[in-house]
Amino acid sequence: MSAINGVRLHLATLAFGVISISPSYRQLVSPRYWLGQRWRLYIWRQSSHHWSKARFQAFERQLEAHISHTLHLSISGIFQIGLERLVSPAPVLEVLSLSNTSHPFEFPPPVIPDALFNGIAPKLANLELIGCNISWKSPLLKALQTLHILRPSEEARPTLEDWLDALNEMSQLKTLTLHSSTPVAFDDDMLISEPRRAVTLPSLTRFNISASAKDCALALAHLVLPALICLQVAAKSHDWDGEDLRLVIPHIARNAHGPQDTAPPQSIVLSGGRTDVDIFAWTVPDANDKVLDPVTLLRMAISARLFFSATTNGSWRDGTDTEIFDGMMAHLPMHTISGLLAQNHTPFSKEVWLRHSPRLAMLKLVRLARTSVKPFRQMLAEDAPPGSPLRLPPLTNLILDDVSLTALRTYHLRDMLIKRKD
Repeated sequence: MSAINGVRLHLATLAFGVISISPSYRQLVSPRYWLGQRWRLYIWRQSSHHWSKARFQAFERQLEAHISHTLHLSISGIFQIGLERLVSPAPVLEVLSLSNTSHPFEFPPPVIPDALFNGIAPKLANLELIGCNISWKSPLLKALQTLHILRPSEEARPTLEDWLDALNEMSQLKTLTLHSSTPVAFDDDMLISEPRRAVTLPSLTRFNISASAKDCALALAHLVLPALICLQVAAKSHDWDGEDLRLVIPHIARNAHGPQDTAPPQSIVLSGGRTDVDIFAWTVPDANDKVLDPVTLLRMAISARLFFSATTNGSWRDGTDTEIFDGMMAHLPMHTISGLLAQNHTPFSKEVWLRHSPRLAMLKLVRLARTSVKPFRQMLAEDAPPGSPLRLPPLTNLILDDVSLTALRTYHLRDMLIKRKD
């Protein structure tokens, strides 16, 4: 098939590489992808086909011949070879997606060569690399609008200077996803001292980062994000007392709201236990009211202004999870929160609630899981200091999820509600 007959190619694939353009694969070609004289080449895995070297080389020649008028190129499979032969310029290429599906213990990740497309892809705006290594000095990492780099090998992690130099060339970047792809924080001095250099990404609205807590802190400390409206941070803790998470919390809070937001945080979900902590925040009221289970929570997370997840391989010492929640709430603008959901085994004590209740001045609705009910009730029943107003005065809705109301619990709740009324 060719561009002459007016059919847009839709390529299928390989077990270790990719498949060839030939009449035998006509059923895989979809005419709906034809757009004038431009091509969109899709290559996906089809494990039932194992290719000889000659057949694979024939495919490479065909792909090389079509690359100059390819608009979108997506390759998914095990492609250890082949990319270095794509040396022709790609003048109209806008989207490039390379997903390596090989097991890291079977094959090393493919390396994106600096000479790919001869370094010429002037219209490339969207780049996605999964399980692939790329140098942050690559000519492809310029003028991008969307960049996703997920799970490269450890040796492909950039130095801080190379990473900042590359980001400095992406002033139009709007969406950035980096999983285990940021510089490594080799020592605490890199985190404690003020950064000597910071890069401003004026157009970035969505940032998703997943790495160790110290690596997340290092990355966020060197970025200025004036347009950010969605921050997602997944931080792995390696300290039994969560000390490394305390390094990243101020940087998360600094980027969790700003003058670019049309509204402050108004809804928050707190979830976690001995080995994990999750915090979600939205700039709309009652967003947490739509969270019915973990599935709906993940669906709602897409629209969250902030998603922070902290995990550990083992277990933190007792009370560490509470300290993480306490520390994050101390840095967030809780005075604008109108709805709060504490679910799963959120470890809030009465003292934590008492410490933050003065800042929850707008809180109207609270939903609590079973483990959170008693300390919250004890906080409300505690006498306010002389001359101080009632705790949580706007609170009018208290929802208890999966709570069995024994006679004793019912009496305690009744007494607390009567005291608030009085």
